[in-house]
Amino acid sequence: SMAWRLSYEDSLAKLTYGLANSDHLAVMITCAPGESTAVVYGEAQPDSPRLVRASMGPAALDPLTGGDAYVSLIPLQDASLTGLASNGSIRLVGDAGPTVLRADRAERRLAADFLAYCGSARV
Repeated sequence: SMAWRLSYEDSLAKLTYGLANSDHLAVMITCAPGESTAVVYGEAQPDSPRLVRASMGPAALDPLTGGDAYVSLIPLQDASLTGLASNGSIRLVGDAGPTVLRADRAERRLAADFLAYCGSARV
């Protein structure tokens, strides 16, 4: 089943939504401590007016295999990200139209941990 996961690679935090034990991810959001902006990879992107496309077009991105992915930048304090932590949902828009991803209580905590880690000045 699809689930949210939080992992760390060096100093980078990665919040992903995808199939358990698989490389197939619907979306991946990354950030580093002290940065005010998160990077979003995926076919669908957060539905926010503050989203900035970083890629000119779709790019095949590891680990988002099997599809085109866009790269975008979004403020950590954006309502789409904070809403995932506070009310357990995030609205994404993509070629297939809008979709809402849900997070349960434990997954909401992961989202909150992600935002707290990135918002800190920890090095």
